[in-house]
Amino acid sequence: MNKLLKAKHGQLFILLFGIPFLLLLLNIYVEFSNYDTKIHREQSSFNFESLFHLSRLLAVVVFFGWIWSIAIGFQNRIPGNIQMKVNKFKALFFLSILIILVFTGFVLFELDHLLPNNTGLILILYATSLLVGLFVITCILHTIYFVAKTLKTVELQRPVAFGEFATEFFLILFLPIGIWILQPRINKMNLRFDKS
Repeated sequence: MNKLLKAKHGQLFILLFGIPFLLLLLNIYVEFSNYDTKIHREQSSFNFESLFHLSRLLAVVVFFGWIWSIAIGFQNRIPGNIQMKVNKFKALFFLSILIILVFTGFVLFELDHLLPNNTGLILILYATSLLVGLFVITCILHTIYFVAKTLKTVELQRPVAFGEFATEFFLILFLPIGIWILQPRINKMNLRFDKS
């Protein structure tokens, strides 16, 4: 995970957004070219849609790895008199990942087989998914809050209020832009602490 902290912003951007976007465009191109020639995806020798999904999975792993690297990797750079709620971060971090994996697996593999024509059960499942989704969003927002607070605390070497790290919070939320601003600062912090 230390490699993610020391990576260049362009490298992270390519892993998080560049590769999935290019594969999405390639998949769209293949779909439209196959549509014109009446070739179905099953007959194609290479499935770009699966490759696109794998690249999205890679992006999610890199994102969560980057979040973890900052939150846990920078804890030893926080002054000893500042207490961060690391255990709460870890619990919500892993809980959100677990819920995402379980629900994604359920939706991808079981929904069509278990609920072919049961409208009531489908509505209950969607309502439950909505509630669980809101909980996962809350967990992810907390992890982003914790990471932003950790970054600013390490940078200033003192306790910080939300107003001081709100910019970092929103830069992580809008990561395609934020990665270009945050990662160079992270690299500078790494250099500063490596020298001392």
